[in-house]
Amino acid sequence: MLEKLQNQFQSIGSNQHYLMSNVANASAVTAYARIVMIPFKLDPNTLYTDTDSMFTLTPIYPNLLGGD
Repeated sequence: MLEKLQNQFQSIGSNQHYLMSNVANASAVTAYARIVMIPFKLDPNTLYTDTDSMFTLTPIYPNLLGGD
């Protein structure tokens, strides 16, 4: 699948400095993050959530936390 997606990346910028992006992948990752965060958003102890972070009044289970 990744090999197929590599062909769909668009290069932006000059030959020395360029950015490869795929809007479909970025949208899918963001949508999935929002879905995963729904249970936390519904928790009354949650003060704020985003696609990569949250503030809560209660501790978060360590198995739900990612690494680096």
